[in-house]
Amino acid sequence: MNFKKNIDTVLSVNKKAHEVIKSCKTWDQYQGAERYVALVEKYYDHLQCDNTLQLEYLDNSLENIRVVLRLHKKKSLQFD
Repeated sequence: MNFKKNIDTVLSVNKKAHEVIKSCKTWDQYQGAERYVALVEKYYDHLQCDNTLQLEYLDNSLENIRVVLRLHKKKSLQFD
């Protein structure tokens, strides 16, 4: 799949990943979010980038999703 042709899908997948993470309340939900992030990574791996800017966007986006998951999980589970 081409990054440029699928930019709308890339952005919606990124947004959906953040929504999934923000909606988590239990440990099981966080495990599901981790599996979702793994699917996002697989999706990103199948995209063909035309330049380094696109590749860097995917790398930064995935890293950002992972950081948000880690921080949200830590914040949420510390109060349980």
